[in-house]
Amino acid sequence: MRVVSVQRYHGRGAAISMVGRGADPGATQTGAFRGKPGSSAYRCVRVGHHRDVRSGGFLAGNFGADEQGFAAAYQHSRRHTAVKIYWIPLHVDHMSELTVQATLLPGQTVTRTSHQSQAATAGGDVFYPSAVPIPVPGTWKLVAGAGPNRGCFIATFPAPAR
Repeated sequence: MRVVSVQRYHGRGAAISMVGRGADPGATQTGAFRGKPGSSAYRCVRVGHHRDVRSGGFLAGNFGADEQGFAAAYQHSRRHTAVKIYWIPLHVDHMSELTVQATLLPGQTVTRTSHQSQAATAGGDVFYPSAVPIPVPGTWKLVAGAGPNRGCFIATFPAPAR
């Protein structure tokens, strides 16, 4: 995989490098998925209080920081908020554009879609950084797809404590 010489900072000061569009045919990054909660099958998994969770071809996170960050940002602005989620794909031989559809449950009356075509690396893993629009507190279904990678996550972004 070709690594471009641009470095940015993500999360707790961790340097990331933006990467090229693909790796060797059939390349996977199974090490990142070992021991993580969730499902190796594509199905909707509840995030609960886990930091990182697997669904099918994605490991996503940091949900713990996202819950706290969402509540603080929403309390401050009381309007549209985006949560930062990284999406680690299992299959990295062709880095297709990531699409994330966020749907408010249970009524599914609010849906937001975001796209990310840039991939990055940190700690030896390739991932898609993203800012998923979550306009209101509640429980959201996040469906991610990029090439052969698919994942579905149920996450709660709480209203701030009063």
